Amino acid sequence: MRTGTPKTTGIVVGEFTVSFLEPTAKLEAQVAFVDTTRGNTYGWTKERNWSAETMGKLKELRDAMETDIARNFFTEGADAPVGSARQDTASGVGPPPAEKVGGLSEWLGEPDSI
Repeated sequence: MRTGTPKTTGIVVGEFTVSFLEPTAKLEAQVAFVDTTRGNTYGWTKERNWSAETMGKLKELRDAMETDIARNFFTEGADAPVGSARQDTASGVGPPPAEKVGGLSEWLGEPDSI
């Protein structure tokens, strides 16, 4: 092995993937180590550890994307988020909680009387 001073002068996010299908969002970025004076890329790595601030910004991005998508598909109400449709996790992102399991009377809101 050799040691020395790296020629990299910066890091950049080349791409990222995200999944909101689990209780806590999964965010992974492909990061490049670059030399900004020469324009060279010296290596790539993946990052999976994020601050609460970054996860909050991810929630903002998701909300903005859903607004854009709603404007493309709905004629009315696209800007009004439905608060009860999704309960975000403590990290600010995630799918709705699992549905309660019950019989037909629970779904219909009727007392059990058969």
